[in-house]
Amino acid sequence: MAHIILEFVTNKPRSYQQIDQPALCCLRFKKELQMQINRFKGKAKGRNRCVEHGGIIYAVATAEGKNIQEQTLRSLKYLDESLKMAGSDKTRILQGQIFLANMNQKADMDVVWNEWIGADWHNWPQRACVGAPLTSGTLVEIVLTAAKA
Repeated sequence: MAHIILEFVTNKPRSYQQIDQPALCCLRFKKELQMQINRFKGKAKGRNRCVEHGGIIYAVATAEGKNIQEQTLRSLKYLDESLKMAGSDKTRILQGQIFLANMNQKADMDVVWNEWIGADWHNWPQRACVGAPLTSGTLVEIVLTAAKA
């Protein structure tokens, strides 16, 4: 992996013996950055609310609520907080995956999503919405992938 990074940076494959000290230091720093994973603790056991690696943020949310619109709104607010914690915001979302317990409620969920994401198509992510069996009482689960700001 380190050798590949060096080739990308210099366009010349070289061995470690041929690298001067400043270049080797830079190479180690790049490798260290690639390996760093930042985790942001959530409430649920066994998983985090979001994770950042290599400038990409992965976040997920569910929320309680009496209907699909309330759960969607609360989940999106939670995701706003998660993205902010990790150094991003909803304008940097690359991909959204939405899981619905009942696909007949997609139009109701879309009303909340569209209001939240805004009218500027330049900020819209690629998004998929699929039906999935969710835990009891959960009507929507939202997974986002975003670029760090």
